[in-house]
Formats: sequence, structure tokens, C-alpha cells
Amino acid sequence: MQKKILLSAIALLVIVTVCFAQDLISGHWVGKIMDTYEIAYDFKTNGNKLTGTVTGGTQDGKPQPISNGVIKGDSLFFKMPSQMGQDFAVKGCVKGDSMNIAFNAMGTDISTTLRRGQK
Repeated sequence: MQKKILLSAIALLVIVTVCFAQDLISGHWVGKIMDTYEIAYDFKTNGNKLTGTVTGGTQDGKPQPISNGVIKGDSLFFKMPSQMGQDFAVKGCVKGDSMNIAFNAMGTDISTTLRRGQK
């Protein structure tokens, strides 16, 4: 009996954690790459799936879709399109109203902090 209660409590904790992480990630996020290039993300969550768009860093300035987005707790992973036609693998971690992301572009490790913003 105690084992069933413990397993139920653990399952509930996992569900609450996933829902809380989704609320942390969904929305509009802004920042600068290398303190120069403005970038904005609009994230949407559905379970542990992450979708959305990125604006900035492209010649035409139009929003581009992210792909293969996954949420694990307060961490996220997705692919971001680039001007060179290749996708960058991005990983990030959310802490309150800030999100640290990192990726490698043409052999250079790039990281930045995004802030929750208003559209």
C-alpha cells in the first residue's frame, strides 16, 4: 500500500514539474548574439514538445521555424535554421525570466542569455 502511495506521489510530482517547465518556456524571449545581433524567439509547448520561431540573424528578418524541439524539466533542445542553410543544435536552460542558450556556429561556441519579453 505504501509503495502505491509513493509511486502515485512521484508520478504527480513528475506531471507538475513538466507542466511548470512548460509555463516557464512558452512565450516571447529576446536577447543579443555576441552582444551585437538582436534575436527573438516565440516558443510554444505541448507536453514535452517545443515549437516556435526565431527572428533575427537572417538577411530578410522574417521569422523562421525551429525544429526537433524537446523539453526535459527546465532544459530545452531544438534546431535553429541559419543563413548558411544548415541547422544549429541549440540547448538551453530556463531560470525564472531568463534563459541561457548555447550553440556552435561554424566552429565557434556561442552562448547568450535571453529575457522574457513583450511582443
